[in-house]
Amino acid sequence: MSTVIQNYHEKSVGAASIAAHLEEAKWGDRFGMCGFAWVTAYPQFKGNTTLGKEERKILESIGFSKDYTGKTYQIWNPSKHSTQNIDVKEAGAEAYVSKMNELGSGIKLSTGSRLD
Repeated sequence: MSTVIQNYHEKSVGAASIAAHLEEAKWGDRFGMCGFAWVTAYPQFKGNTTLGKEERKILESIGFSKDYTGKTYQIWNPSKHSTQNIDVKEAGAEAYVSKMNELGSGIKLSTGSRLD
């Protein structure tokens, strides 16, 4: 299962990168507001169960880490784009979630962002 999810993750990072580059091209020489974007994963199973432990191990294997609450997992800037433009970062995060859902990952995901 983890190799399937890793494959989905790699395809989703690729989609995020493409979306970020397309969004950056829209901006041209102009520059938007600075900020951050991330993807949050909501584990389905309790962390002290066998399935919960395996689920968290898979999330960590593809780059997610616990957020400050300790209940969800996050990956920041899934597009790996080096800009600070929040619109570019958000486009990458949204593309990542969209591709993971399209591929049928079964992971409940959402995007988040904030200005710097």
